[in-house]
Parts: sequence; C-alpha cells; structure tokens
Amino acid sequence: MGPIIDFQQSKRQFLKWEGPMDKFVAAMPEDWQPDFEQYLKSSRDHMELFAITDDDQIVAGGMVFEGLPSEMKIFEVEVDSFIEKGYRYIGFLFVVPEHRKQNLGSTWLYYIKAMQGTNGFWLTVEEPGLREFYEKNGFRWMGTLKKGRLSEELMVFEPVEV
Repeated sequence: MGPIIDFQQSKRQFLKWEGPMDKFVAAMPEDWQPDFEQYLKSSRDHMELFAITDDDQIVAGGMVFEGLPSEMKIFEVEVDSFIEKGYRYIGFLFVVPEHRKQNLGSTWLYYIKAMQGTNGFWLTVEEPGLREFYEKNGFRWMGTLKKGRLSEELMVFEPVEV
C-alpha cells in the first residue's frame, strides 16, 4: 500500500506499514522490542501497523489491534465492554527521539482516528506524563487498572457519532 497521507511541502508520509518488519521494530525504543516481538508471534493477524516516514525513514509508528491483546488479558474484565463495542487497542505508539517535539505522536493519532471513522479506541499507559498527552488528543481517563504490582492508566477515545 502506498502512502495514505502525503504531508504538504515535505517528504513525510503516513502509511500502513507493509515494509520489512525488522525496520519497523528497529525504529521503536529498544526496551519495547522484546514485548513487541511477542505480539508479532502471537497476534500478527489481529494488528495493523502504521508509520510516519520522513524520506523513507520511520520517524513515528504504532499498532492498532482488534480484540484483546494477550498481555492485556489480566485486565479483561475491566476492558471487556470496550472490546464488545469493537473498540480497537492502540499500542506501542512511539516517536524516534531525534524527531520528538514535532507533534508526530498527535499527528499519528489524528490520522488513525480519521481512518477508522466511527471506531473507538482504548489503551493503557504506565508513565504518568503520557496521560496528559492522550487527554490532549481526545482520550478520556477511565481509571487506574491494578493487578499486583502492575498499575496502568486506562484511556478511551469515544467514537464520533455520525
């Protein structure tokens, strides 16, 4: 698939990633790569990857997942209503460090929401500072999910009624 969006006056594109998987994985934070590799092994058929490229180099990317990702099964009861409504899970959203502070994370979310039309989305965040970022992008904090030592913030983007 070619670019979904060509940015005006730039070599940037937003596209569904169908290129080499190792190139996508290499662009994300190194400490995320083992977890992401597990997703690829267990759930590749349920996910789509999207990237923003600049001169053919990935500068931002992430995953949209249909259903309940295996690592989220511990919160199955808490997120079940969103799964039943067909909400998609957003995971592994990243911006390459040298391209941060250019609004690329927000841009990625904007195009995902625009492409998916009336779908809602849910995600969890572990880093407290990210809650504000997602709220700025239309997500609503639903609560803190806790299991043992694990604590994550549940964020939801409600679909736009047509």
